Parts: sequence; C-alpha cells; structure tokens
Amino acid sequence: MVLIVEAVNGQVLTLNQDGIKITDGKNGNTVTLDNGGIVIEDKNGNVITMESSSVTIKSTTIKVGDGATEPLVLGNQLNMALENWINTTYMTHMHTGN
Repeated sequence: MVLIVEAVNGQVLTLNQDGIKITDGKNGNTVTLDNGGIVIEDKNGNVITMESSSVTIKSTTIKVGDGATEPLVLGNQLNMALENWINTTYMTHMHTGN
C-alpha cells in the first residue's frame, strides 16, 4: 500500500490492492477507483457512480450542457401524465349533432 498525505490541508492519496482513492481533505471531495467502477463525491452530497452496466448521478439538480437552464424530465412520470391527459381529454369527449 502507498499512502501520501499532505499535512496542511489533509489531502490524501491512497493506492492499494483495492484501487485508488483521492481525498480532498480541505474541501471534502473524493474520487474512488476500484473493481466496482469509479465514484466521485463532493462535500454537498452529489455523487456520480460509474459501474459496468450504468452511470448513476445523485443530486438535487442535474444540468446537461453548458449554461443549461431546463431541468431533466423523468420519462416514466411524463409518460404517465401524458397518457392520463390523453385518456381524459380525447378518449372521453363526445361529438353531438348529425
């Protein structure tokens, strides 16, 4: 195992049989590279996890693209809302007359 510690700000670099971990002691951020993938965490609780079959982003707000101003849509919830709207608006209307 190799452990490098920067004493003033608490920065730590750990290299061992499990992988590599970088800890930003001053700012509370970490990067972990191991057999499970890569995990990036910040002091605010945001986490990006890259595993063999997926990438997971945990955050209260996710912005895609430089200067993004629109939130991401939750596909399943949008689909359900649109289906409900279509069912109540178009499937239940009636034509009267001729």
